[in-house]
Amino acid sequence: MLVWILSAVSGSLFSRLDTLIFDSYQRIQPRVWEGANVAIVDIDERSIQHFGQWPWPRTVVADLVDRLGELGAAAIVFDVVFSEPDRTSPLKAVSELTRAGASVRLPAKTEMLDNDLVLTRAFARHPVVTGFSLTELGTDIPPDPKAGVGFIGTVPPDLMSTGVKAVRNLPALDKAAAGIGEIGFVTDGQVDAVVRRTKLLRGVDESYYPSLAMEALRVAQGAGGFKIKSSDGSGEAGGGDLAIVSAQVGALTIPTNAQGDVEVYHSPFLSKTILPVHAVLDAGISQLTRADLEREIANRIVLIGTSAAGLLDLRATPLEPIVPGVTIHAEIIDQIITGTYLKRPDYARGVELVAAFVAVLILLSLLPILNPYGDATATVLLLCICVLGCWFAFSIHNFLFSPVIPALSILMAASAGVSADLLATQKDSRFVRTAFGQYISPSLVKQLAEKPESLKLGGETRELSVLFTDVRGFTTISESFKDNPQGLTDLMNRFLTVLSDAILRQNGTIDKFMGDAVMAFWNAPIDQPEHADAAARSAIDMISDVEALNVEMKKKVATREARGESGLIHHTINVGIGINSGRCVVGNMGSDRRFDYTALGDAVNLASRLEGQSKPYGIRIVLGSTTVELLKAKFALFEIDQIRVKGKNDAERIFGLFGAEELAQTPDFIAAKALNATMLSCYRAQNWDGAFEALELLRDLDLRLGLNLDDYLFMYETRISEFRANPPGRNWDGVYSATAK
Repeated sequence: MLVWILSAVSGSLFSRLDTLIFDSYQRIQPRVWEGANVAIVDIDERSIQHFGQWPWPRTVVADLVDRLGELGAAAIVFDVVFSEPDRTSPLKAVSELTRAGASVRLPAKTEMLDNDLVLTRAFARHPVVTGFSLTELGTDIPPDPKAGVGFIGTVPPDLMSTGVKAVRNLPALDKAAAGIGEIGFVTDGQVDAVVRRTKLLRGVDESYYPSLAMEALRVAQGAGGFKIKSSDGSGEAGGGDLAIVSAQVGALTIPTNAQGDVEVYHSPFLSKTILPVHAVLDAGISQLTRADLEREIANRIVLIGTSAAGLLDLRATPLEPIVPGVTIHAEIIDQIITGTYLKRPDYARGVELVAAFVAVLILLSLLPILNPYGDATATVLLLCICVLGCWFAFSIHNFLFSPVIPALSILMAASAGVSADLLATQKDSRFVRTAFGQYISPSLVKQLAEKPESLKLGGETRELSVLFTDVRGFTTISESFKDNPQGLTDLMNRFLTVLSDAILRQNGTIDKFMGDAVMAFWNAPIDQPEHADAAARSAIDMISDVEALNVEMKKKVATREARGESGLIHHTINVGIGINSGRCVVGNMGSDRRFDYTALGDAVNLASRLEGQSKPYGIRIVLGSTTVELLKAKFALFEIDQIRVKGKNDAERIFGLFGAEELAQTPDFIAAKALNATMLSCYRAQNWDGAFEALELLRDLDLRLGLNLDDYLFMYETRISEFRANPPGRNWDGVYSATAK
């Protein structure tokens, strides 16, 4: 009911929404351009380059008219107004010279020196239709129409206006022409300038003026005038509102709306064949033969207009933001000849209101007996029926029915029907989303919002992939902000946001923030079969995103320094990451009053230790062997050592992760991985010379590959040098015992 009241009191809003819907119909299914009876000749940029600045001498236009007449044009229609005398006319130059005191000998026939007279005579030789514009900004009175108008039925009183001025051609040109048409279009004024309609007939000061398209059709058919039929059709007004029903020109009857307008059904601009003027007048440029031109011109209505930006005849349509105005006139003519019309019948709004009423009744009868999923399904189904019904009416029969009122009615009814259920669950849902939405994955938030009772102590054992991050040199960074703690807070907030986004993009769960460090895990609470891959991709994204943040911050500092601000420091943030996989206990841990969703276990501790090893090895992402075994994708990684991390007795093979599949498949990385394996094999076999040789080759390759292995290779170079001096002995197992976390 509310929607229907709004449609009555705020009709302009709904009309605007309807218009946008109807525009989308045309974009989805534009009209097919036939063009068999219409041709477009364009005053384009290249033609202006060829013939000179516009306006051209009228002799050039006369040549164009004669050429088109010679090629058999049924009508030559100008979407151009020649409102001023030709300033390039030789007779005008002679007159100015005479006034200056010069003696000029004139030929016997001076009319050949008058360019406007030359064009006037060309107009008289051919079926030419000139154009003019009715506008409040004009200074001339409109020209006399060339044809009469007859009415079948009562003349609507609002069809006639008074006091409108015009921008028109020189009177001699209009007098010589076979027809005169009004070139304006109907737009939505202050809303937008899109051409959606055209007025076939306008009344001004007791005279009726046809549109340019209507006049072109009249001249092409040799018709004497126009017939307008009103809704009573008998000369007496009926019981309803008086309105125009149709217009007739020659053998063509055109259905209209009540104001005598026709909805323009546009076709794509690129589907139209457009001949530039230079192609018509100078075949040597275009390579078109006379036969080619006759095929495009003969027995067609030829419209002459301009696409040149400087001549300001560019319009907007529902399909394109900018098209030459002449193509819209051609569109209207082609639409009328083919009989392809958009129809918005008088009863359309009534049909839409009835459809809305029926749909709401159906929905309200279903809501009490369906569960929430059923309610949503019924709502979506009814919406689809309304939208698709309106679309099929357009796509099959060209009817313009809008789904706006039915769709809004359905949505408001559905909202009212489920509001009680929403109020009942709102309190628990708000608590869950507020408490967990900032640091837990969206999938977990959704699960907890649906089942708040799951927020209790305890947990379950699951295989997780756990990730730890830490900022290298954070103490130094923090010290530089000792006088600006807010600046440090802002910096870390931006940094932690970058890391959080990388985690959540891969559906991870942020366990906690620990100063400058982050802990996250995958495969809980939602099953993620490829949790190791997700953790690895998140780590790769973190490295890339932190590098982008560093570039952004550096530019920001440089910009502020350029403005004269002082005391600014740019800190390049380097992050180390450790990832490990294994069995963990995950769930809500804590006290009865306060708890967190977290993970505990040996695999978590090892992930933390691996993050610490990223610094001495100079490898930004360090993986445990279990994680590597679980990876499904072929990431760019290789083994970097076998170590005993602090606090553990068992040795662990650790790996460096450098990128995704794209890098792993490159020949350079494949070669680097092989050299690294050779280096480790020689190292563990105490073949120090072989290990050092492989190390040097890997260093040279890294200069091209850019894995930043300097610290890693220097560490092994140092170890090799120490072992050469102090061999580890036969029982050495190749395992390195880490002394720091």
